[in-house]
Amino acid sequence: MRPGARGLLLAAAVAGVLVGALLSLPTTPPPAVEAASSTPSPTQPPAADASSSTLSPTPFDDPTPHTPAATPPAAAPPTQTPDVPARTLLVWTAGGLPPGLPAAVEALAGVTAVSVIQGGEGRLIRSARADGSAVDAPSAGWFIPLDVLAVHPDAAEAFISGPDRAVIAALRPGDALLGRTSAALRRVGVGGRLEFDRGAVTVAGIVDDLSVAGAEAVVHADDAHRLGVETRRALLVAYRGGREDVQRRIAALDTLQHRPVRFRSPAETTWLRHGDAVLPQALIKAAFGEFAVRGRGGRSLEVAPEWEREAITRESVPVLGTVRCHHRVIPALAAALGELERANLAHLVDPADFAGCYSPRRIAAGAPPSRHAWGIAVDLNVDGNPRGSFSTQDPRLVAVMRDAGFGWGGSWLVPDPAHYEVTDPARLGLR
Repeated sequence: MRPGARGLLLAAAVAGVLVGALLSLPTTPPPAVEAASSTPSPTQPPAADASSSTLSPTPFDDPTPHTPAATPPAAAPPTQTPDVPARTLLVWTAGGLPPGLPAAVEALAGVTAVSVIQGGEGRLIRSARADGSAVDAPSAGWFIPLDVLAVHPDAAEAFISGPDRAVIAALRPGDALLGRTSAALRRVGVGGRLEFDRGAVTVAGIVDDLSVAGAEAVVHADDAHRLGVETRRALLVAYRGGREDVQRRIAALDTLQHRPVRFRSPAETTWLRHGDAVLPQALIKAAFGEFAVRGRGGRSLEVAPEWEREAITRESVPVLGTVRCHHRVIPALAAALGELERANLAHLVDPADFAGCYSPRRIAAGAPPSRHAWGIAVDLNVDGNPRGSFSTQDPRLVAVMRDAGFGWGGSWLVPDPAHYEVTDPARLGLR
């Protein structure tokens, strides 16, 4: 964005269903109801490189709720289906759930159970295997940002199913569960220890990514405040009867008025979690590498210079000219823009209105790193596509970018129509 943009289920298997479900529902501005978002981690970052970013931070990918101009379209069919009860509904709002929502939903007719999914950024400063041998050890002042979710196994019981159920149900305070992708990134197994800047946890199990909604770690709700991941992100709602009736009742709650809300069923999204339209951070790291960062003030981040040197490149692509992106993204971006040229559609992108690709920053102050921090997102035609409002993007441009592996921000709960980011690494030849 330019300057001036088997489901956490801890409940799904307590966490899987919970967290996953919690994090991925379609939304509808109330009261409308919508029909059925292997590079090694740096261990000793050298001194900061002041030239690590050529772009200044922008508010375009700020998750603060805005009222969309129109209800986002239904999500595409999921590539995998979380193993959770069919009558499960994920409910989430941008920026966290409003106060009182869980109790209000639980009191509604037709609702049989509710689980709250909390989450935030865990700042990993050290990790070790069960034998005590060190794995990650960023230099003083640096940390590795982790996507951490928190659930309460007792509340999640109604949503538990699948082979990971026993592991998730046994989650205790002081423990953490890792998805398989995260375990590979962390290079630790059961008994390993993750030390964050606000406390530590011991790895008690490794489960399917779907069971934790792609989260890098799932912890007990009793540890949410201690670890700084207490923001209420989503609800998993079990219900009887028809979905439309329950969804309409939820959308009509006073606490949700004038606030965009997304609803998702297990059949509608791969990742039952908030922000279900985009890839979970663990999968982004698996495809494009992991880095340590420093700088906790505002949105600006300093990425480990050695990661930047290995991952980020400056090359020329059709239409836009010189861009600075992750080297694994350049071929796909060039192919998409080249396709526009061959189809005489280059005019759909204004090079003067390109707001960049690589830019080390957070989505918003206190939020996770933006995909721009990996150099895997571009902002096109920014002036005519304000965040949280209308879009002037041509559907043909959106289709070409989608076919190249880039998801479009215009269909998000809080639309960001200038923004395109990698959501399908397989189309880039990555797994």
